[in-house]
Amino acid sequence: MLELLLGTLTTALPFLIPVVVLLVARLTGYRWEAQRHATRLSLALYAFSLLAFAIHATDYGDMNEWFRAFYGEPQERTTWCLLGYWAQGLSAVVILFAVNWRVIRLFYGEDTMADKNVDGKMKAFLDARRREEEKAKGKSKE
Repeated sequence: MLELLLGTLTTALPFLIPVVVLLVARLTGYRWEAQRHATRLSLALYAFSLLAFAIHATDYGDMNEWFRAFYGEPQERTTWCLLGYWAQGLSAVVILFAVNWRVIRLFYGEDTMADKNVDGKMKAFLDARRREEEKAKGKSKE
């Protein structure tokens, strides 16, 4: 039974990775529009890598070659196989940029407090908190 589960996971893993990335992105949300674009680019590159492995497998003549290429042990490294590896690597780099976009903005000095307050939610939250604290102070004095 465990062998069946591991075999199914191994077979489904290439298709589960983008689903997990999309679920995490949906749950956490995007603060900047560039994060959304980077995530889309990353998923497009990943899809291209899967397509490149499929083309490699059809050129080789064996569909099991698709899984061997995805897991890094193809019988023969064709141009399509190498393009698939290139696209997967670039996809990983792009998703790292999407996740760490705030760090990149801090490096270039673009993420200041003034920039954060432009986001109306943060400013409204701070104003509401300040009002609640003033009310609490007023009641404690009486």
